[in-house]
Amino acid sequence: MWDRRVVEMIDHHVGEYLVACHFKNVHDGVEWAFAGVYGPNLEINKRVLWEEMAGIHCCWDLPWFFGGDFNVTRFPTERLGNSHFTNTMHDFSDLIFELELIDLPMADGDFTWSNRRSWSQLDIFLVSASW
Repeated sequence: MWDRRVVEMIDHHVGEYLVACHFKNVHDGVEWAFAGVYGPNLEINKRVLWEEMAGIHCCWDLPWFFGGDFNVTRFPTERLGNSHFTNTMHDFSDLIFELELIDLPMADGDFTWSNRRSWSQLDIFLVSASW
């Protein structure tokens, strides 16, 4: 899956909405973590994802990279036609702040998902502020 001459997997965790790996760079020994995320559609299940992220973040005291389809937007501007903040947006932003993550801006295009009636930026990439 990855070049073992470049990175070595130290540990992994499979959650309900994420798969996380603890890696070590072969050439310099730097350790870091990545989690691929596919967030739930239902609002009531989003808290499970937030808890998974916080839990694994605490278990591995490492620089982090979370990426994937979170099925949530952080700001009204990330969803065409939405003009107000929701509780879910506030909760997600609070989690990002608490975990000291930075939301990397998208380089091309504002929206990553559409059903032809609605457009949203659901693909999100978060990195530890320590990086």
